[in-house]
Amino acid sequence: MKRKSSGKKRNKSQGVIGFLFRTAWKALPFVLILTVLASAWIGAKQLLYADPYFQISAITIFPRGVLSQTEYERLETTCRSQNLLEINLDQINRIVRSNPNVKDARILRKLPNEIEISLISRNPVAQLQLMPNGHWYLLDEEGIVMEVLKAAKSEFLMLTQYDYQTNKLALFDRYRDESLPRILKFLEIFKQNSVSKNEQIDSIAIRQNDMYSIFLHKGPELRMCGNLSLGFEKIDAIEPLLKGPERFGLSYVNLCLDDVVVQEKG
Repeated sequence: MKRKSSGKKRNKSQGVIGFLFRTAWKALPFVLILTVLASAWIGAKQLLYADPYFQISAITIFPRGVLSQTEYERLETTCRSQNLLEINLDQINRIVRSNPNVKDARILRKLPNEIEISLISRNPVAQLQLMPNGHWYLLDEEGIVMEVLKAAKSEFLMLTQYDYQTNKLALFDRYRDESLPRILKFLEIFKQNSVSKNEQIDSIAIRQNDMYSIFLHKGPELRMCGNLSLGFEKIDAIEPLLKGPERFGLSYVNLCLDDVVVQEKG
């Protein structure tokens, strides 16, 4: 009985081996075809990468004037003698995004030998100072620092906040105070208001407890609180005061209270 059982096991093992052999034999043509195709693809890829027809000869950047001369030179060095199909676009993207004026970028390969770079620029909206006699930080609408300035630029609104969580920012840092979107919304509405036809805002001081001091070019200081956009009814109410000569004798006008409070100089 034991010998008979052993024979059955040998027959079963031989059957399994035979099945595997037949299966492998049937699959052999497919394996050979895949091997040939893979080899052909690798060979074709190597030929394309070595083909001088695809060697980068042009870099198109739009709009111009956003990147610095140094960044143009870095791009040229990175792309020089490189194959269009092989070049690492992430490396190009890192060079472009190292410029704080660039908000976003789209980089495309254009056959046969061109790299096309489309830039979305940041728009400066204000400059911020965080300590007396300190640096000025040029901000975009998201509060990203685009430039660190030793002196304020006359073409941008000046903001000051001397109680911010830090008194120093660096390029690409974000100014995170909620006052910035409030001020930008206020300025947008101000431009549409009749008062803006004769008045110019030079600077805005951001103070504690949601208080703001808005300094008009010809004076006086307007003190406002909370949601700046809701204070336009009071600004409209003092428009006659701003048109008269008495404005030059005023120190500030407080618009935070229910009633308008006027403080004369001296």
